Amino acid sequence: MIASVGQILRRYGREAVVYSGDSDTAGSAVRCFIQPLMYKNRVYLKDAVEMLGAVDKRHFLYIGPPETALPKEGYLVCGSRKFDILRGEPVYLGTEVCHWCAVLQPRPEEE
Repeated sequence: MIASVGQILRRYGREAVVYSGDSDTAGSAVRCFIQPLMYKNRVYLKDAVEMLGAVDKRHFLYIGPPETALPKEGYLVCGSRKFDILRGEPVYLGTEVCHWCAVLQPRPEEE
């Protein structure tokens, strides 16, 4: 299962760089998924209502490889966008990390 997650990320994931703190030096290159978080049956002021539900444009879901831990005070760059890492946690399969999951928020200059 863990190998399958890695293969899917390598094949379909987007290229991104994870940085620790506010420093632009020595980031870790990853392939990951970044998607807007979907909320159903809730009301948010900055939502866009679409066919599948409301989209909170201020928070995104990150799914990334098990070998790249997300820093608590870090950020991520994907294409021309920068995202702050609000919360990141490893997801375990048994005793091994299967992948990392996080909630991202676009940096204010991105809005």
